[in-house]
Amino acid sequence: MRYYCLEIDEGEKEPYAYGASVGEWPRKEIHCPLCQREWKKSTMYDWGTDNPIVLSNDNYPDFLWFYINHISGKAKDVLEREKITGYSLEKAHVLSVRDLSDLQLKELRRQGIRIHKIPTEPPAYHKLHVAVSAEFYKKSNVILLDRCPECGYETYSAENKERVEARDYLYLREESLKGADLFRAKGYGVTVYCSERFVEVYKRHELTGLTFTEIEVL
Repeated sequence: MRYYCLEIDEGEKEPYAYGASVGEWPRKEIHCPLCQREWKKSTMYDWGTDNPIVLSNDNYPDFLWFYINHISGKAKDVLEREKITGYSLEKAHVLSVRDLSDLQLKELRRQGIRIHKIPTEPPAYHKLHVAVSAEFYKKSNVILLDRCPECGYETYSAENKERVEARDYLYLREESLKGADLFRAKGYGVTVYCSERFVEVYKRHELTGLTFTEIEVL
């Protein structure tokens, strides 16, 4: 079985739409009585977090780039029909340009968003939640040093930070793979990995918005 990292396809002839947030990054204040840390935990990837977005244009991909992947109705139907495993879906909050306040429009302009390109009738998207289940092989140098059992704060170390950030130097540990078609790996943020079966389904149904980089399994 071969495995791949999901990458963004920005569109060759015409740029695909991407998601732009219209609110503050959702965070939760943590004051841990056990480890004594005071920190802000991102809730962007938590189920139930309402983070409204707008689309940058009307060239809609099936896999939309945002900090958490969003998928189209077509992609939703395909994944369900093909019995792809390892994910759950939650309806995304996609706004029309008509829904935006003057303050939100001003902030989007500051971010470089062309307001006239924001759709008035955006299609429905779903947030793609993918569980953290896999682990990296020790050769990747992604090492968990400590995890607080109370608040979940994790400290990682890397022998060479540049190597950890390069796809060519990451290796999945075979024993940690449980057969899911979609999964994330401990210690590496929100990067999503997939099985070759997922890639085959994606290509056969001519879905859009992704490219794939193979990752080695040891």
